[in-house]
Amino acid sequence: MNTEKIGLTLEDKNWRYSRVRKFIKDEGLDAILLSGNAWEESNIRYITGQYFRIGQRYAYVLFPADGEPEVFAFHPSRSYQLRAIEEFKDDIWFDGEHFHFPTFEEISSYIRKLGLENGKIGVDKVLMDAAKYEALLKVFPNAEFTDINEGFTALRRVKSPGELSLCKESARVCDEIWDSMRYFIKPGMYDYQITAEWCRIMYANKADKDFNLMQINPYDVSVPYWTSSHSPVRIDSNSMILMEITTCIGGYWTQRVGCASIGEPEPVMVDLYTATSTAQINSSKIVKPGINAKDVCLVMDETITKAGFLNSSDFNAGPHGHLMGLTMDEGTFSPQADLILEEGMVFVLHPSAAVPGFKLGEPGMFSPGNMYVVTKNGCEKLYGLDIELMIIGE
Repeated sequence: MNTEKIGLTLEDKNWRYSRVRKFIKDEGLDAILLSGNAWEESNIRYITGQYFRIGQRYAYVLFPADGEPEVFAFHPSRSYQLRAIEEFKDDIWFDGEHFHFPTFEEISSYIRKLGLENGKIGVDKVLMDAAKYEALLKVFPNAEFTDINEGFTALRRVKSPGELSLCKESARVCDEIWDSMRYFIKPGMYDYQITAEWCRIMYANKADKDFNLMQINPYDVSVPYWTSSHSPVRIDSNSMILMEITTCIGGYWTQRVGCASIGEPEPVMVDLYTATSTAQINSSKIVKPGINAKDVCLVMDETITKAGFLNSSDFNAGPHGHLMGLTMDEGTFSPQADLILEEGMVFVLHPSAAVPGFKLGEPGMFSPGNMYVVTKNGCEKLYGLDIELMIIGE
């Protein structure tokens, strides 16, 4: 367990707030009204810092072009949650003067207090609850509410030094879990016992959340599942085990995808893994600021095709990769979509491959998955350990 203080500082707060104010100005807005809930906290935590949690229902931040943001959270029926702000005030980026309950009346009063009744206000229409949005339109007919979901998501994609430290710590925890599995997994265990051990390690390392998936099959490890989405699956002497380990530290998600074999794997599984590993290495080599993510996908696909297998675009597989941060997917990599990479973006690459004519249950692979950060001249891995095809019981 890493007990060292890692994370966001006052410099990170000032960096973020300056970016938000520039965003408001560039979009021609008078303010933005951000929203979030207990699962999707990204926009709120971007303003409030790594330790603020929403808890129940919705929370909002009204950030004016000039002045400090106003935070609306914790339903009046759960006012005891205010004690966390009072007790740990040094960990929160706002004080009681700028904190309010998230009632429509409170939010409306501050829209008026800030003189925004006739203003242009950006809202995230994807995350805002419909009832409040409809009420805003009715109560403020002269205000203009415009969607900022895409723009604000793009704003969050580039990470500050403090944010990168949280991404690296999150990746370190995934490293620890992956390395421990070679000693933990045994034939006769069930899938849920393995993900329970992942969670034990995550939360011993101060994780916020988890999103863990796996698949156990002799050949088809091309799509991972939640262990709670089906009846328990037992590990046998011929099992292949796909592990998608995803944790969140201080609000920042990272993911590690790897595959293990109980005993020596079949040659076709080794060939699939070699193809996907090579595809990941080849595609990561072209990453640098200004590169289009769809070109990264094309290199990945071409490498797998040359190896004689179906690639991620040829069968019903997971995405080639995606940006990560305050949400698990801040931008999906696709051969059909433009996504220009910038220095400071954090992403995962996880290619897929399958035998020609693939059908459910036949040899297929979704692995390995490695995290990277875009640097000034290229990219570098966040993980300290390579993700090899793990053989258990050698």
